[in-house]
Amino acid sequence: MWVATQVVRKAESLASSLDTDTRHALRNGPPGEVVDLNRDDGARVRVHLAGDPNGDVVVLTHGYGLTAASWNLVATPLVEQGFRVVTFDWRGHGGSLDDDRHVTTDELVSDLRTVLEHLEADDALLVAHSTGGFITLATLVEHPEAADRLRGLILVATLAGDLFDGAPADAVDGAATRTSVPARLLRNSTLGLLLGGFAQGAGVSSAVSEELLDEFARTNHHALATLIGELSNRSY
Repeated sequence: MWVATQVVRKAESLASSLDTDTRHALRNGPPGEVVDLNRDDGARVRVHLAGDPNGDVVVLTHGYGLTAASWNLVATPLVEQGFRVVTFDWRGHGGSLDDDRHVTTDELVSDLRTVLEHLEADDALLVAHSTGGFITLATLVEHPEAADRLRGLILVATLAGDLFDGAPADAVDGAATRTSVPARLLRNSTLGLLLGGFAQGAGVSSAVSEELLDEFARTNHHALATLIGELSNRSY
């Protein structure tokens, strides 16, 4: 009972400290232009362009279960400093569509190349978070000419594959079929705030945790099951 009481109090403490200014900033990115890139296979990739069209280009790619909005707290000050900031939703996330088909690594690689080609970039700084980093590495290994469009690469909390390296085989085999479980758990606000606080560590605004967990819960994880499988058996 004591443990349960402490858990509830911790959740209430997190909830009561929600930072409304941070929440607003995360929900509302810098003003700019939205471009939908329609792919030959029927998918759509939604791209957000903000800042000085003549500024140095910074491309920010998000992680699994998130959207371009997860970068808003970074994108806004970059725009204010004169950069041309580009964010986009991977297909199967946010405003990008794939008609509920299973999303694959190769499709996301193709989407990243298409975004860079649309920008006509030749000196972009690419910042890749989590699964976005995995896709970026796959792109550069399988299509090394893509590096010609970049001046640099920053990987943030990412991986090069082998997601379940060292895990029991039956756990790996079943992982893709259980991708909806985290989303169901995170629909419970108390569990979500607790998980967000523990996963992101001390000092992270609970508003950020809640907003990003909401994004994760809204994701169609079933459509991303194949991608999870590829994260577990491909490496670069």
